[in-house]
This record gives sequence, C-alpha cells and structure tokens, in this order.
Amino acid sequence: MIKVVKTIEDMAAALKDKTVCYISGPITGVDDYWDNFANAENTLTIAGVIPINPAGAFPEGLPYEWYMKIDMRIVDECDSLCFLDGYANSNGAGREAKRANLNKKEYWAFTLKQFQLMNCLSSLPDTFEDSPEGTKAMKEKARKREETKKEIAKEGHELEAWITKVNPPKTEIQIQNDKVKRVLRSYLYCQHQIDTNCDEITKLDSRRKRITIQYRDVHGGGGSDYTEAVIDNIRELEEEIILQTKQLQSERMKVQFWIDSLEDYLERNVLTMYYINGMSFEQIAEELNYDPVYVRRLHGWGINTLREKMLENNSLK
Repeated sequence: MIKVVKTIEDMAAALKDKTVCYISGPITGVDDYWDNFANAENTLTIAGVIPINPAGAFPEGLPYEWYMKIDMRIVDECDSLCFLDGYANSNGAGREAKRANLNKKEYWAFTLKQFQLMNCLSSLPDTFEDSPEGTKAMKEKARKREETKKEIAKEGHELEAWITKVNPPKTEIQIQNDKVKRVLRSYLYCQHQIDTNCDEITKLDSRRKRITIQYRDVHGGGGSDYTEAVIDNIRELEEEIILQTKQLQSERMKVQFWIDSLEDYLERNVLTMYYINGMSFEQIAEELNYDPVYVRRLHGWGINTLREKMLENNSLK
C-alpha cells in the first residue's frame, strides 16, 4: 500500500535514516535516463537514504520483461519509492507503483521534485536583522515557504492521482474473478504439499522400520514400552499426514473438475496448461502457436465462465 508525501512531515517520515528507496522513472525512449537516475541516487544518498538505482544495476541488452521481473522483486524489499520527472508516461513506473500498492506493507512515495523543494525550504535562513530590511526579508521568506509547501502538496496530489489511475479500484466482477484464480492456483500448491507429504511418510516409515529392526537385533525380538511408544507416535504422524494428503488430493480434484467443466476446448486447454501444468502465458503461446495476447484473452474468458459457474454453485466465498 502506498502513502503519498504531501507535507513536510510526510517527507521527514519518508526519509528516515537508512530507508531503502527505489528510484522509478522513464527509461525507454529517454536518451539521458542513466544520468537522471544517477543524479537521483546521489541526491538521496546525501540525505542518508539508501537508494536503489535500477538503471545502473544490470547490463544493457537484456529482454524488457527480464528487467521488470527483477525490478518487481526489488520493489518488494524497499520502504519507499522516488519518482523521476516523466513517471506518468512510463509503463514500467506504472507497473512498479502497482506492485507496491498491491503489497500489504506500507510504502512512502514522493517525487524527486518534492525532495528538491524540501531542500529549498531548508536553505531559507531562519534569522534576520531587526530592521525594515530584515522585516521585509522575513515576509519574503514566509511567502516563499508557503509557496514551496503548496508546490510540495500539489506534486503529491498529482502523484496520488496518477497512482490511483494505474491502480483503479477493482469492480465486483474483478474481485470475484480473483477468487476464482485463487481457487485454481491452489492446484499447484496442493500438488507441492502432496509431494512433500509423500516424502515425509517415506522418511517416517523408514525410521519406524529402522527402530524396530535395531531393537530386535539388540534385545532378541523383545520390546519395551519406550520403543513401542516411539513407534506408535510415528504411526500417528503417518496417519495425520495421510489424512492431510487425502484432503489436499480432494482440493486438487475440485480444481480439475472446474477446469474440465469448461465447454470451450481452447479455454479449457489454456487454463489446464497455466494452473495445472504451471506454464507461463508465453510458454503456452509458443506451445499452441498463438499470440500471447490471444492466450491471455482465452484465459480471461475462461475465468469469466468459471466465475458464473461457481456463483451458481455457491462455491465462491
């Protein structure tokens, strides 16, 4: 979730010591983007902030989406975001703002211009001579301070409006579709847990047999209360894991059922490959020889169909 700087107090909170700040701004189509990011990095460093400069972190020539995937991970770890001039025209900056706004943690967001305006405020002198000239200077200082405060607030409101634009409130249909996606995503989670449980059962079974054999070798087949208790505990753990595994298998079968209920073959195929096989949209497009945009549309149509089915069945909570 993003909180936008609008006041001097907000900026002080955003620039607390050792804050990790991600620098976001336009790169594509900007000839001097590297200098813009480097200047912002130097400016923030002087203020005691730890800046993250994505423009200077990686070599050039890599695929755009490769950069974005790494940048999103970095945004997750930062505390604030500083936006450079032209951020409103940058698709990458929009995606980074959206990523931060969707996270549960709080981020402060401000523009480099706001930060520079703050420096202007601090540069205004605090004392003046007790003379007509001093009084005049005091009035001019007060006027500049108020104008600067208003400009900081204006920048903040513009940034907030843009963040709202790239993160519009979700409609009821979008909220319901997200619930459908969560149901479908549970398939791979269940599969992972089932695999983990199977490994754990194998280990427990091996341990139980080893304890039994070792005790027989030492004591000639006799048993002890302690040994039997250990073996019983292992059996109980095995039974609990087996029960949990059956529940996971049931949940996984529900996901398979919903996807199989789609009448459209292409929609069913895309959802199977995405949610059950764990393929990306790009991989699916290559496999089916379709445009990735069309694959995403098929995915969306399939989700819409399942939403209606699940609502009729009262399966969305």
